[in-house]
Amino acid sequence: MAQAIQVNLVNAVRVHDTSPQYRQLVDRLRQNDNLLAALTAADLNIANLLPCEAAAVTRNGEAASTAGELDYLALQLAETLLDTGDQEQVCIQRAAEGREAREDDTFCSVLAVRFSPSEAGWLLWFRKQDASSGDQTRWTDADIAVAQRLRVDLLEICLAQATAAREAHTQAVRRLAHDLSTPLQTLDMSASMLKVQDERNTDLKQHMVDAIAQLRQRVEQVQQLGRGKLP
Repeated sequence: MAQAIQVNLVNAVRVHDTSPQYRQLVDRLRQNDNLLAALTAADLNIANLLPCEAAAVTRNGEAASTAGELDYLALQLAETLLDTGDQEQVCIQRAAEGREAREDDTFCSVLAVRFSPSEAGWLLWFRKQDASSGDQTRWTDADIAVAQRLRVDLLEICLAQATAAREAHTQAVRRLAHDLSTPLQTLDMSASMLKVQDERNTDLKQHMVDAIAQLRQRVEQVQQLGRGKLP
């Protein structure tokens, strides 16, 4: 598919008050670990926030869309947008050339907002060409303001989720270290109380002591991880 893609950088605009529908979507995002699914759910999604025909989201090489087979197109656009540097908002004008247009070729205007630079996270809204005039519809300041507000909220949500995940990991490591320490102490005490009756028993006891020492070292490393330190 031959395409002409024009990328226009968009300056930030003032964020307007949000609608109840917007707040409902953000509340859902705060309670959902799968942001791609929550942003493109059938009953309420980002396509409901702006006048558009469809919307999509990309993150960590994955994509989800609200209508049609737009996942592949969204990933293509996310790759194209790597050249935009630190710009967080971009308008894209697309035009299919050289053959009969497919369904995804009819989306000629795209508003793209990056919410996670390190994960190639983009919000994408798609509009089709105006059937009556043949003109490409433009994104207004109000459209960009809503998109910008969602980007800011998503940044906060992603940060909160990452913090919660780190805390959960730390707590799990601490519990593991504690659970390992108790039986290890029992083994250590039992080994020290063994009576040595012959040379063979002496060797067996030494093997147990050495194994317990290795386990204790591993437990100490796990405890360091629980404190946020590298062993």
